[in-house]
Amino acid sequence: MKKKIVFYVRNLEFHAISKNLQTIVNSLDKKNFEITIIVGEKKYSDFILDNFSKEIKIKFILNDFLTSFRSKKYKKNFKNKIFLDFIKLFLNLKSIYEIKKNNFDTFIDYQGMYLSDFLKYTSIKNKITVLHENRYIGITNDKKRKKIKKKFKNYNKIIFLAKEQTNDFKLLYPDLKDRFFNIYNCFDINKIKELSMEKFTFDEIKWVDNKNYGLMLSRLENGKDFQTVLNALGELKKIDKLNFNFYFLGEGSLKSFLEKEIKNLNLEDNVFLLGNKTNPYKWIKKSNFVIMTSHSEGLNNVIIESLILEKIVIANKFKYGAEEILQNKYGFLFNNENYLELVNILKKITKENKKSTDYFPEIKKSYSRFSSINILEEFNKIL
Repeated sequence: MKKKIVFYVRNLEFHAISKNLQTIVNSLDKKNFEITIIVGEKKYSDFILDNFSKEIKIKFILNDFLTSFRSKKYKKNFKNKIFLDFIKLFLNLKSIYEIKKNNFDTFIDYQGMYLSDFLKYTSIKNKITVLHENRYIGITNDKKRKKIKKKFKNYNKIIFLAKEQTNDFKLLYPDLKDRFFNIYNCFDINKIKELSMEKFTFDEIKWVDNKNYGLMLSRLENGKDFQTVLNALGELKKIDKLNFNFYFLGEGSLKSFLEKEIKNLNLEDNVFLLGNKTNPYKWIKKSNFVIMTSHSEGLNNVIIESLILEKIVIANKFKYGAEEILQNKYGFLFNNENYLELVNILKKITKENKKSTDYFPEIKKSYSRFSSINILEEFNKIL
């Protein structure tokens, strides 16, 4: 008999969590597992939704109207607060109802601990959560820590994406350490390489044809360190004219701020915000180098995807993941917010114009540990 597994996420928009979920569920053996994804809000990317295996059931909880209401910014008043609280409660209870009525064997809260407080209403024994970010690690308030611990106790398995992150939480909550597991995000290496060979459209060619360029792929939101990148590019332009373009691929609330900073630093001729790309892999493949700067991560997808495509990767030593992935032998690392270190790295690689394998001969060994085949062995053990 097949095991019935349900994954819960808040949305299926175009971001790393959706792509990771897609790789996992598409790779799981459908002869052994019956898989359902329950999605809280009716927000999704067609590219993500269309590329799930047809054998996977996907159910949205909120309709278009309620999803739209939750997404808009309203004046803070009592009436709006009551309605938003009602929608949130309805979302959680309806999600639990769907989970309970289908008698699943395993529940996976894939986007964090959204349904932690409601799991007591189900009889599922195998309850798992996957923590993709580090919002809980810096909390020192005892009352808040007890609250987090209470949430943790509602799951019998808690997955962290980086080894260092797993070890830190074991030190913080030693009596729960047997529930903590380190399992990396998994990547369909062959699929990424295949997509990287896709041709550019007519509108895209002008950005890549006969162009040297670097990339940063990220949602344009707080948490990423865009300022250090822009400061480095601005400094480089002052001391030595930029002989390459730099593209930010992504959308978000910081777009206007970044546009102003690009103008303030006199970078309009070289630095461009190109928005989201449904196939970022061809952009990575064609690039000269990829930069990832952040304040904190679970485990950064872009670094791993860039290594799979054997590109030069430059990252700051953010917590967690960059050093664990690059290990000082697969890419360049620099200290947090030290834009002058980044300037020196950029001067070096643009002047020498070498391939990633010239700097890092073992780069081909860097990504096999993240392959879907290897990670699924670990994932299957907890299902």
